[in-house]
Amino acid sequence: MSWITLAIGMTLLTYSHVLSVIITLEIFALILVLTCCSGKVALILAKWKPLLKSIGI
Repeated sequence: MSWITLAIGMTLLTYSHVLSVIITLEIFALILVLTCCSGKVALILAKWKPLLKSIGI
């Protein structure tokens, strides 16, 4: 019967991590939209360009 507890625990752990990723992406998208609406797109691109180059994109 201990495998049932393990299965439930692992399922909930996976669910919580997936949920935290989704929440983080939603917050990031909201910040991106608000920044684009404020007219600071060039500033964002200037900050992200070196980061994207460093990871090979």
